[in-house]
Amino acid sequence: TYPENPDYLRDYSVSLERLAGIYKMMSQLDDALQYYQESFEISKKLKDAYPENPNYLYDYSASLNQVAVIYVAINQLDDALKYCQENFEVSKQLKDAYPENPDYLRGYSVSLNRIAGIYETMNKLDDALQYYQEALEIREQLKDAYPENPDYLRGYSVSLNKIAGIYEAMNQLDDSLQYYQEALEIRKRLKAAYPENPDYLLGYSVSLEKLAGIYEAMNQLDDALQYCQEAFEIRKQLKAAYPENPDYLRGYSISLERLAEIYKAMNQLDDSLQYYQEETEIFRQLKDTYPENPTYLHDYLIALDNISELYETMNQLDNANKYHQEALKVKKLLQSHNT
Repeated sequence: TYPENPDYLRDYSVSLERLAGIYKMMSQLDDALQYYQESFEISKKLKDAYPENPNYLYDYSASLNQVAVIYVAINQLDDALKYCQENFEVSKQLKDAYPENPDYLRGYSVSLNRIAGIYETMNKLDDALQYYQEALEIREQLKDAYPENPDYLRGYSVSLNKIAGIYEAMNQLDDSLQYYQEALEIRKRLKAAYPENPDYLLGYSVSLEKLAGIYEAMNQLDDALQYCQEAFEIRKQLKAAYPENPDYLRGYSISLERLAEIYKAMNQLDDSLQYYQEETEIFRQLKDTYPENPTYLHDYLIALDNISELYETMNQLDNANKYHQEALKVKKLLQSHNT
């Protein structure tokens, strides 16, 4: 009705994005992509019509990101990379034009991380590392310029973890350990400074688990156990504080699994069994409470396989067979969900 008014056009674009977001949450990704692409076309039209307005350029950058995320989710990585690379150019343009604006600098670091993440998924680890390292430099710059802003400090820790993960995938474990340890120290500071914030507490537990994984890969099992136990206590604390949140319950059960694995590697099989049993019961509870969520069913299947395998190792074949039979039933259920 008012084609000459860019505000109405922008509002329409925002409505399309919201619809796309709803379809995305419902896992209807083809519908989400359709609405994100329509919103993208409007954003492109506005930034071309008003090249001096940074808000339209920023909207265009956001639209590129949203389309790329959907392409990643449907495993069309070449398309995702194309949109991410264009977003990188737009983000660079914004941060160069407005060097005093930290939001644009942060947006540029996000665009670097997006490209790195796609290269990581493609197993192009050298390329991924290059982009993650550049993002780390920018996030270090932001956290130094704005030391009172915890988001920038957290963002820096995320970049450290990303680089550590690449070194881990390259089997450069000493380098990985160094970056994970620095991330842990930052997250320890954040959870101490903001004890009421569950995100910082969760982030600290994740860092502990990452370090435990490296020590386990290096066969330093006592160190791995120490970090896993501390992470477990935090996951237990979160589950108790937020009993209605299934994500915290799932995280707690994953901590149980990690402890079980380390005890198994140490040949302390009775301890391992105890943790696997509790893990299995929690995943049984989650899949019964949320029957429409296949993630919990898949988690339950992994728990059944773990405990069945342990019983085989302990030569308790009747128990192993009982859990194996249950696992077969779950596999059939998962197949029916996928057809």
